Amino acid sequence: MYNAKEKNLIWLASLKGLSDKDRYYLSENINQYDDLNVFISDNLDIFNELDKQYYDKVLNSIKPEFFEEIFSFYENKGITCVTVISQNYPKMLLEIPDPPFCLFCKGDIALLNSECIAVVGTRHPSQYGEQVTFDFSKKLAEAGLTIVSGLAAGLDAIAHKGALAAEGKTIAVLGSGLGNIYPKLNLDLAQNIINKNGLIISEYTYNSKPEKFHFPQRNRIIAGLSKGALITEAPAQSGALITADYTINYSRNLYAVPNNIYSESSKGTNNLIKNFSTSFVISPSDILQDFNLQLSSDKIELSENETAVYALLKKEALHYDKLYDILSKIESFEIKKLTAILNTMEIKGLIIKHPGNIFSAC
Repeated sequence: MYNAKEKNLIWLASLKGLSDKDRYYLSENINQYDDLNVFISDNLDIFNELDKQYYDKVLNSIKPEFFEEIFSFYENKGITCVTVISQNYPKMLLEIPDPPFCLFCKGDIALLNSECIAVVGTRHPSQYGEQVTFDFSKKLAEAGLTIVSGLAAGLDAIAHKGALAAEGKTIAVLGSGLGNIYPKLNLDLAQNIINKNGLIISEYTYNSKPEKFHFPQRNRIIAGLSKGALITEAPAQSGALITADYTINYSRNLYAVPNNIYSESSKGTNNLIKNFSTSFVISPSDILQDFNLQLSSDKIELSENETAVYALLKKEALHYDKLYDILSKIESFEIKKLTAILNTMEIKGLIIKHPGNIFSAC
């Protein structure tokens, strides 16, 4: 499954105890060696910095049984290791200055080379931010783009959900290992992405914890995979703006959605529009024209009950109790089925459920 040089890179990526700086330095010349013993000897200045117990583990790890163990482990977990020299390594990532030399992947690895757009935003969104993110992600996915985001709480999760609601494709890039999904509240979402032929990836080993410094590094992958990035809502200090900076530095297309000028949660996105006027978008069509794509013309059939709900929520967001009160006055409406109707409409991507049991139309 893997050739000798790929195995060497996967071995290096799987070693614990090395700093990221040392690991990347070593990755640049490991493929010049056929014998890992010689490789270790030639880089003793790095390996000697490790304590004696760990150094012994490094020596033991070049034995055939260790390779059998790690590759059996990845296979049993359904993980594919894609190295920088693998044929299926994402071509877009090869264009950035510091591409990850190994990606641990679970799901449809063909998405690594699909046409991608990053959609990211704040972890503490407004109702407006949630609706914009879901609506844009859904329509961009319907048009054929793969939605890339970071599986974070807030708008990253909403972006993935929008893509799934469209039965489209999405890639989640983690700041932790595949066996340590963060945040835990998105465990079900991660599994749903895999089940729906999406993809989750990480450059970190299986059980790696979500270290603070991992997330800016993770953001370079989100931007690097994508031909452009959409920032839907972000305050002045936001991790989403790091993705925007990478996007600009990589000479990719940057998009931002305007919001209330008095809103703290949108100062970052409004400033992007102020400083980069070409980033201004108010419709998914504004983005799709750069990809030579058009909005899907598919129409979702609505039942009589769904039509009544959608008409109300299109006018304004409503609390469940208020919605119940209005609909109970419509004789033909099956009010006892309201919860089931709302659940079905959410799955179809017609409405969004916000905190506080408030609903709005997409």
